[in-house]
Amino acid sequence: MSPSQEWEYIEALVTDKKYCDDCKGDLEPSNDPPAEVTIYTREGTKFAQHFHKECPNRWCRKKFSYGYFVKDGIKVYEDDALTNKKYLMTSSETAFSVDFCFEITLHMLHNNASFQGIEKVYNHLHKFYKININ
Repeated sequence: MSPSQEWEYIEALVTDKKYCDDCKGDLEPSNDPPAEVTIYTREGTKFAQHFHKECPNRWCRKKFSYGYFVKDGIKVYEDDALTNKKYLMTSSETAFSVDFCFEITLHMLHNNASFQGIEKVYNHLHKFYKININ
């Protein structure tokens, strides 16, 4: 996306947790700016802002994101990340809709599809084409 284009956000992605599950402290919004997230869905690519919360206790500092938390550099998905969330965050800036992940998995399982093949179909359906740069 070029700098002159504006992002059109579908929603804000933020954890619904209010308390740290380690030290039971109240979570606070992070001072970090929200991440710009690209979400891949059946309907096409969408964009959102991803907000983090963190535990303010200096001996804890656990960071909570949409569907996962990070403690000491280790990312752990919440138990309900695929059942009670709309999107699966694969990085702080990339997500897939859960129903699209399920569809991709079925194509891999039943059709022996590769991720590269699914990516090419996705790009063709949603009119993303490689541009040769000389």
